[in-house]
Amino acid sequence: MQRQCEAHVIASPLSAEIQSFNSLIPSTLPPRLVAVFVGATNGIGESTLTAFAQYAKQSRAYFVGRSQDAADRIIAECKALNLEGEYIFIQADIRLIRVVDNVCEQIKSKKGERTEHVETCEKIHALPALIYYSRGTREGLLDSTDFPAFGLPLKELRGHLASPVTLGLEAIARMTPDVSFIHGHLGLVDTPIFRHMHGQPGKQSPFEVSVVPIEESGERHLYLATSSRFPARQGNSASVPLPDGTDMSISTTGTIGGGVYSVGSDCETGSPDVKKLLAELRDKGMIEEVWNHTEEEFKRICGSQ
Repeated sequence: MQRQCEAHVIASPLSAEIQSFNSLIPSTLPPRLVAVFVGATNGIGESTLTAFAQYAKQSRAYFVGRSQDAADRIIAECKALNLEGEYIFIQADIRLIRVVDNVCEQIKSKKGERTEHVETCEKIHALPALIYYSRGTREGLLDSTDFPAFGLPLKELRGHLASPVTLGLEAIARMTPDVSFIHGHLGLVDTPIFRHMHGQPGKQSPFEVSVVPIEESGERHLYLATSSRFPARQGNSASVPLPDGTDMSISTTGTIGGGVYSVGSDCETGSPDVKKLLAELRDKGMIEEVWNHTEEEFKRICGSQ
């Protein structure tokens, strides 16, 4: 029997602060920003896309999803928010690894224009495929003998699935030090995935959860993407300046401005315990193991290319 939960929507005091910050985007960032949103035809991806459309001048957004009907609706909503923006839908099931290269090629080709245990068909566990960018500050012990998490009990899943995401981002950051990477968990949101995992909110339930309004979640994610609090390890990318009294965030390696950040629902980076755990995994060579596993899966699915 599927569990049911009682969901309470709570707008936090953080909301006004984030909105105030995002309101600076039009005046502090250059026009014609380009962004890519993956899985953006509903839920958090959609709300982040619409927040981007609202604040970014003459922007161009590529968004990837499965539903053309949803995309048509979202494009109309974004045009209503920002008529000067351009919103380009790419229809694809991004859970399939072999689709990713094709999506990237489509985006590159348009760049110069101004216009439960379920497997995917690639034998990838669908849960980690979907959870890939959603559990910052929830890192836990990592079982290197079962990266896909087919055999782990439910209580161990969250930490096991969160840690390789953060470590994988650290591996990529070593190769691209001029890019900032954020593994964020900015609060539960009432989305189709949430309802599938927990049941329909509002029904009688043995447990209760608090969820963030979907619009606020989008504002929070836009803040992470544009704030100077989370810079790349090298370079000087355009970002909204920090207000007086606000410092750059501490990265997953414990350094200020280190390029990879694990961020929780308060938009702050992980606790000292999380950083200690990540340091222990790093010392055990888990970054290399995670990346080797990732490359092996890519080769298995896509070939040696």
